[in-house]
Amino acid sequence: MSQRRQEARGVTTWWRRYRGRPAVQVGLAFTVGLAAFALAALASPHLRDLDGDAVFVLGIFILMAVLVTEIAARAGRRVDESEQAQGLLIQLADAVVGALEPVSARLD
Repeated sequence: MSQRRQEARGVTTWWRRYRGRPAVQVGLAFTVGLAAFALAALASPHLRDLDGDAVFVLGIFILMAVLVTEIAARAGRRVDESEQAQGLLIQLADAVVGALEPVSARLD
């Protein structure tokens, strides 16, 4: 398995725990957005006062966190579907090999 695929599996494994529970995923994304905003507010004095610009930046942080959450959830679903398809192909290959073994035995 390639390193890139292993990294993708590591990232998406965490999201499988919350698969089918979008409220949890959005809640976690909202929390991550707030945490990112809080860290940015510590570094920038302009964000400490919650004026219109700071609220706009907070909205951008939360929106980006929700978008990243959805992208990660979709990647997790794609990995699951890919593994299921791979399992079906393996079963099909085993069935074909099993069906061909009696034919090859008769030819010998």
